[in-house]
Order: sequence, then C-alpha cells, then structure tokens
Amino acid sequence: MVDATVAAEDVADLKTGLQAEVTPSGATEVVYGTVTEVGLVAETNSSGAAVFPVTVEITGKQQDLYAGTSADVSIIVKQTAGVLTVPSRALTTEDGATYVTRIVDGDQVRTEVETGRVCGLSTEVLSGLAEGDVVEIPGFSRPTGGGDGGEMQFPGGGQPPGGGQPPGGMGGAPS
Repeated sequence: MVDATVAAEDVADLKTGLQAEVTPSGATEVVYGTVTEVGLVAETNSSGAAVFPVTVEITGKQQDLYAGTSADVSIIVKQTAGVLTVPSRALTTEDGATYVTRIVDGDQVRTEVETGRVCGLSTEVLSGLAEGDVVEIPGFSRPTGGGDGGEMQFPGGGQPPGGGQPPGGMGGAPS
C-alpha cells in the first residue's frame, strides 16, 4: 500500500479504481496499483498548501518497494488513444490563431494548428500537424550540424492528455 497526497485542485478528478503508476525512489521500473481511497478531509503539506490523502494498493510486482521508501505516484485520470501532442512551449498565438514552427528540409515553416486539451506541459493538436512532423521549441537552440537539439519529433499518439501525471503532481510514500 502507498500513502500519497494530491493537491486540492486535482482531487476532483480522482476516484477509487483508477490505475496508478508507482516508481520507488532510485528504481527504474514502475510498479502498478489501484486507487483504493481518496480522503475527503484536507491536510496541510510542508509548504502550507491544502492536500488530500490518497491510498494506492499495489497490484504489480513489488521489487524495490519497502515500508518507509519514498516513491513518485502518477494516477491516470483519463486515457485517449491516437492523440498527437506537442510541448505547450512550441505554440504561439497571434490574432486568434495558434501556430507552431515546423522544420521542413532544414527550413522553418510557420504552420497554423488547431489545439485541444492541455494537460501539464503538453497540448493536444487536433489538426495542422501529422505524425513524424518536427517542430521547434523556443528557448532551445537548433544545432547547425546534425543532431536533434531544439527539434522534437512527435510520434502519433504521443502521451495522451490526462495520461501521465496530472497537473500539480502526486507524490507519496509507501506504508
């Protein structure tokens, strides 16, 4: 069993039965579990913020997970198949339209996109990009001779919005 906390703004998305991924500190493999309890009474974390207790029952193999070990917990609140996402930093908005800068044959091509849901640092792209397109992310410099530096390729499907760690993150320690 893992006892974790979730930020107040994220607790409304949680319910018992949701799948959780638990990564014990120092481990590289994920252990799977299921949310068995979501507390209704807020607690205060070390920063003074309101958090709610969550209990995750481990259902997968438990190697590297011991009483007193800290762990990162990601609770999957929604999964969507076939979603293309880009880092939100790759998007710019001007005159009501949203754009990315695609890299085509080494040239920058400003491309209008239609966006969907935003989850954490990723934004769903509904149209304007295709699987395998390469986009530039502002703040990263593009190398002049090979490599992928500031370019990022997104295979179709990517990480679905809501499929990873919800905003605010969740952390916990097993008990």
